Amino acid sequence: MDEKFREKSNFYDKLNDLLPTYETVKDLIIKIETFDEKEEVYVAPMNEMRSTLDHIFRAIKYSNNPAKCDEVLIGAKEHLERAAYDSYDLLAKILGKQVKTKTDPYDLDTLNASLPEYFSEIKPKIYEIQMKIIDLRKKRDIKCETYLSTYDDMIQQLWNINKLIDSRISSLVECKEKKKREKKIERFWQYIIGPIIGFAFALFLWLLTK
Repeated sequence: MDEKFREKSNFYDKLNDLLPTYETVKDLIIKIETFDEKEEVYVAPMNEMRSTLDHIFRAIKYSNNPAKCDEVLIGAKEHLERAAYDSYDLLAKILGKQVKTKTDPYDLDTLNASLPEYFSEIKPKIYEIQMKIIDLRKKRDIKCETYLSTYDDMIQQLWNINKLIDSRISSLVECKEKKKREKKIERFWQYIIGPIIGFAFALFLWLLTK
């Protein structure tokens, strides 16, 4: 990959080669900032982006030394790729947590009634994605484009899972409220109507024996 990068004769062509990854990272960071409810500042990708920028300006200093300029630009490329890796990791983690946050308020019966795919499809899929992320972290020496493409697919799956859950929220809430009403009625019969009926029956038997 680096040899192809070196073959580009124009400095700006080499910078342009970094553009797709930069656009990816920028988009990921915007999504992270949008979907992270805690609104935390994530240092790792920001540090990598800062190092990328630093390398680019250092490369300008070596414009009269093509070999050194290429070396520094390759360093910029590596930092930019690490920024992409870190950003994908963070976004995957945030989307995974959102699934948990959205489903935690509901008990098993409610989930089974309104979101039956949760236990048979959604939870296994999230676990599968988590295992893939762990595997990818071990293989960051693989081709960057392959890594980012694989992560794109997993992010899309997590995105679709969140959209599915969002589409069922009203049903989940309705089911939860229905169960609450049923429990109130059950308690009403158990603690009020039941004792009254029991007392009335006991009184009836007492009257019969008089």
